[in-house]
Amino acid sequence: MLWHNGPFFLLFASFLFFVSAAFARNSVSVYYMTYNVQRADLLGPLLASGTIASLIGIPFSRPLARRIGKRNTFVVGLLGWALSSVAMYLTPYVAATTLFAYYVAGYVAFGLSFGLFWSLISDTVEYGEWKTGVRAEGGIYSIASFLMKFCSAVAGIVPAMVLSLTGYIPNATQSETALDGINWIMTVLPAVFAVIAIAPLMLYRLDEALFVRIVAELRLRRGAAPD
Repeated sequence: MLWHNGPFFLLFASFLFFVSAAFARNSVSVYYMTYNVQRADLLGPLLASGTIASLIGIPFSRPLARRIGKRNTFVVGLLGWALSSVAMYLTPYVAATTLFAYYVAGYVAFGLSFGLFWSLISDTVEYGEWKTGVRAEGGIYSIASFLMKFCSAVAGIVPAMVLSLTGYIPNATQSETALDGINWIMTVLPAVFAVIAIAPLMLYRLDEALFVRIVAELRLRRGAAPD
């Protein structure tokens, strides 16, 4: 049943890269603020502001989706996340306030995309029933939940590998190579993963018009008159 649900697999691929990048950034933030920016005192406010910023972005996802569609809103969020990450990479470490601002802007964009996660997943449930005649709601939501846990695991492995390869030494003055590795995970990796996450969405064809048609046809199959 899932094999014939193309939109779900496209979303799965997109979320895999996007959410993994977000988790990886969270895992390396303490190193970035401690060794690169040398402002460990700002770590707490930074993480808190990112959470608040994403919560601000989430409510704006629905009205924007009504205007330009869910997929396009998700892409806008990914682009915003990527651009803010590139801006952080190009900003000197001494400009802590500017880095802070780009970080917050990135998480507002993150909220735009992440706010549509379960809504898009629910659309694929309807699509799957329409395509195969079987409603695999439990399977789809279980896999989506597994995806979040898998991304969390990836977020722990990738930074650890990069830090090891670049010569990171705990509680010591870091080499330029180690500082670059930390910076890449914090900025370059999220930007690259966000761009990669856009690619599957370019093939995503489950737009609002098709979804309305699917819902109407499912109602007819179930013997209910459409609105």
